Parts: sequence; structure tokens; C-alpha cells
Amino acid sequence: MPCDSTTFRPDQDISDLSGQVTIATGVNEGLGFETLTLKQLAKHNPAHYILQHGRRRGQKQLSRRLRKPSAQLHRSPIYLSIYLPLTVSRMQSGCSNNMSLAWDVLVNNTGIVMTAEGLTKAGYEVQFGTNHMGHALLMQLLLPTLQETSKVTPKLVVNLSSASGINGPERYIYPFNESKTTMANRNTTARY
Repeated sequence: MPCDSTTFRPDQDISDLSGQVTIATGVNEGLGFETLTLKQLAKHNPAHYILQHGRRRGQKQLSRRLRKPSAQLHRSPIYLSIYLPLTVSRMQSGCSNNMSLAWDVLVNNTGIVMTAEGLTKAGYEVQFGTNHMGHALLMQLLLPTLQETSKVTPKLVVNLSSASGINGPERYIYPFNESKTTMANRNTTARY
């Protein structure tokens, strides 16, 4: 179902997040910062905010912008590159040391589209590696905590995605056997 067919009012529809740990990926720009992921969730007072932002040059700008949504927000920024397994693992172990990563809300928002052909450092086609494999690894790392802590407190995982699939061929099957190549024989939309 296209995303524009759903009525969602963040100010009313997001409940109070006081005392909850929120993890969000892809918060540097676009949907990640301006809409649901950062600005809207920050209005609802989460206790901690763990952020994914892979570009070092944007960290200071992001930190400045974070001060504005909520003066009450205790920020715990952790910067990582979602498509690098090593940084995702470090994020998970770093959180475990800092606050046991008993998280409550995970928003998987990172996504790129229409990029030049290339590979992630983990060896996946760059769009597939960023949009899918990074979140799969993050979820795999967080799953044991989810399974244990959800016995006590409900958890929420939000996976944001594009409606671009509507524009693709009706019976298109993604070429997973090519996911560890640059897919040079396909245009950028087909790689997406």
C-alpha cells in the first residue's frame, strides 16, 4: 500500500517515550532528520537516543541540530556506517557498555537510491548493502536483547521503505546472485 494512503499524525500518534531508549538509523538528512525519525521522536522525550550517522563531516552539524527538538532529550549519539559489519558490531558492544542496550524503539531508516555503481566495504552492491544488509546485521545483533527484554516491556521495530517498488516491473525478482557485484550490467533503478 502506498505510504500516501495512510493518515499518520506524529504529534498525536506517537505516545510518550519517557524512559525509553530509541535507536534510529539514517538521521543525517531527509526523512531521517526532518520527519518521523529524529524531529518527531525527539518531541516525545525518549530517555536516550542512539544515532546512526556514517559521515564524520556531518556529526557536528547533527549534534547542533539535535539540541533544538527537545531540551529534555538526553542524547547518546553513536556514529556508525550501517553497511560496515565491524562498525555495527562496535556500536552494539559500545552500547552494551554504556547502557546495556535495553532498547525500546528501533527505526531502520537508512536508505540510498540512484547511486553510482560500487560496493560497500563488506562487498555488497552499494544500494543493496546499505538499504538491506546493514539493517539485517543490526537487527541480528539486537535480536537477543529484543527477545529477552520484550518479555518485560513491549518493543517496536519500524522499517521504513520506499514505495518505488510500485514503479518496477510486476514480476521483477531482485538478482540476489549478483548482490556481491557492482551490477554493472544494470541501470541504477534496477540495482535499487
